Amino acid sequence: GREFALRTLAPRLSAHTPLLFDDIQDNGHFRELVERRGGPYLVFEFGGKWIGLTGGPESLYCTPESRPSTTSI
Repeated sequence: GREFALRTLAPRLSAHTPLLFDDIQDNGHFRELVERRGGPYLVFEFGGKWIGLTGGPESLYCTPESRPSTTSI
């Protein structure tokens, strides 16, 4: 699933590639990825589901509406 997709795509992704995951409440994959990679991330609710964003340029995390989290999720 997700881990296979990331391993397949990893050689083509840079550290500045944003990664967006849906339904992160259903499994721990996003949490494990953030713990391995480090760096900022955002978790937000949309339509009763939870979305996770990590990677990408720092400007993604620097808007007044978003507050980056660097603590454990």
